[in-house]
Amino acid sequence: MPAVRVRGYRELAIAFSQAEREVRRDFPRELREAATPIKEDAERLAGTKIRRIGSKWDKMRIGVTRTRVYVVPRQRGVRNKTSPRARPKFSELMLERAMRPALEQNEAEIEHRVEKALEHLCNEFNRGGITP
Repeated sequence: MPAVRVRGYRELAIAFSQAEREVRRDFPRELREAATPIKEDAERLAGTKIRRIGSKWDKMRIGVTRTRVYVVPRQRGVRNKTSPRARPKFSELMLERAMRPALEQNEAEIEHRVEKALEHLCNEFNRGGITP
């Protein structure tokens, strides 16, 4: 799976979890905003590069966990592989034609946005301190 790696992200997330409430809320929000260009490009590429994708499948969502930020389709797939709606190679198509190119096109922008977000959050963290 293609990824932009942030070294020390887990440790950083743990450090921010000890910060004041407002700083804790800003952290995922800033990361979600940083991933927005990938989401937008992946939606555009999925709609134009994958035949018969359908209106549900070209919509993406951004997720933020303690260990990663990810972009995935909003729609979930069919679990039954024998279903007439199943497309066994769809995940490969989505990855190769939409997700990976979107990440590659935005890698420098994401790096810049994450640095900016971390700088902003560090300033807020330092201003507010750590809660007891």
